[in-house]
Amino acid sequence: MPLPDNSVDTVFLNAVLEHLTNPYIVLKECKRILKENGRVVMTTPTRAAKPVLEFMAFKLHIINEDEILEHQHYYNKKDVIKLASDLGFKLEKYSFFELFMNSLIVYRK
Repeated sequence: MPLPDNSVDTVFLNAVLEHLTNPYIVLKECKRILKENGRVVMTTPTRAAKPVLEFMAFKLHIINEDEILEHQHYYNKKDVIKLASDLGFKLEKYSFFELFMNSLIVYRK
């Protein structure tokens, strides 16, 4: 990202994490541009969402099949904690919405 180090208060990744082959690359870059105590706020579908999304895409054809095929990973809380730990973030919040099909994740630098 063409932004200076320590220049951003908050980074939002809305439904991005599940599409990344290597989330470490993007999250490391987020950490680089974040100011001290800055936050990464993310949403991502949970593992419980996978069969529902696939059914809606491939059987009912009511959501875009290509977008579901792009999903690289469905994250649970353990995965989110490991990412935070590996990258030196503090997990500030982990919660569910949409009937446990999506999670809200907040990391703090």
